[in-house]
Amino acid sequence: MLLDFSVKNFGPFRDRATLSMQTTAHTEHPTNVIESDAIGGGFLSSVAVFGPNATGKSTMAEAMNCMARLATETTTPNSLKLMYRPFRMSDESLSSPVEMNISFVDEGILYDYSLSYTKSEIVYEALFHYPKGRKARVFERVSEDGKETYKGGSKTVRELTAPVTTYLQFASMCKDEVCARVSRLFSNLVILCDSTLDDLDRMVDRTMEHFSENPELKSFALESLRAADFDIVDFFWVGSMSRLQLETGMKHGSYFVHHPMGRFAPQDSSDNRRYVFPLEIESKGTKRMLALLGPLTDALLNGKVIIIDDFGSDLHPSIDRWIVEQFDRRNNPNNAQLIVCTHDLMLMDTDDLFRRDQIYFTNKKVGEGSSEIYCLSDFKGIRKSAIILKTYQAGKFDALPRTTDRRRMIP
Repeated sequence: MLLDFSVKNFGPFRDRATLSMQTTAHTEHPTNVIESDAIGGGFLSSVAVFGPNATGKSTMAEAMNCMARLATETTTPNSLKLMYRPFRMSDESLSSPVEMNISFVDEGILYDYSLSYTKSEIVYEALFHYPKGRKARVFERVSEDGKETYKGGSKTVRELTAPVTTYLQFASMCKDEVCARVSRLFSNLVILCDSTLDDLDRMVDRTMEHFSENPELKSFALESLRAADFDIVDFFWVGSMSRLQLETGMKHGSYFVHHPMGRFAPQDSSDNRRYVFPLEIESKGTKRMLALLGPLTDALLNGKVIIIDDFGSDLHPSIDRWIVEQFDRRNNPNNAQLIVCTHDLMLMDTDDLFRRDQIYFTNKKVGEGSSEIYCLSDFKGIRKSAIILKTYQAGKFDALPRTTDRRRMIP
């Protein structure tokens, strides 16, 4: 389970920005909490991040994606350079490292991993864990003035780790037990950002192919589509030169079987026919839902953490809400977690959906150009009876586009 993630000097975040999945003292919506002895409290099953455009919502997902790649993939000087995205409105920041930190809990043990890098090398890396509730160093690596020093870790791995590659990645390849475990935790982060969601057709095809090969998952997905009120009653994926393709003339790709009356069709409906639609003529909203179904079911069935950028794009707000509700503990026996970056203000509901510590805002600091992230629970004096959406729209929490002067687009 993810405890928290922080980043500094990445994109618009000049200063340290932290997104925490740890509960605060708030007690509402207890089914949104996963209890853990490892931290002496609870984890949040879901978090939503709101804020104006260009304030860093997508950047949080991108930063997690960069850290996961650096921790699990063999990187090159060019790939490290591409993932070095410092705050660009400060000369000092442009020559400073990107800093990241992430904490997980797995099987009752807390793991804390830190990473700092420039465009040319890893300058700091450290892994600590708490196997008996006490902090213990696994390794710590510092690079300064071209000289690299270590505390802990394997001498062989240290000597073979390149300046542009993380020790964690190489040690996990060398079967270091603790590093391999943390690497697996990174692999349980399902991060859907722009680079993933740009090609919906390809993403749907991959999802449908996977479901076609796994009947249990397909059944789960169809039940989800019925619950979300799509009129899809079946789907199938046609591989290249398959028998079905030869017999029907269908092309390689995904096909969906619709019922004209949807899931509310009466038993004695006069039209019991089913109609087959190829992927390319489905609506963008249907494609988006189908693209998300694979990662969502994977996360829920296997207890993974899923981060979705631009959540709610092309989907009805009621579908967004239904997806969030699947991570409520009553629907989520494997303790999956969901983080969404969204403009869907209908989700800003503390009466029936979220606790106050599940709602985050990103905002630009006036006159500085840098962004910050903060939690609704940081605000004091907000009555329990307050309508949070209305309070937000009134400017109480800031994090709104500054369009109050109502200037005309055309003079």
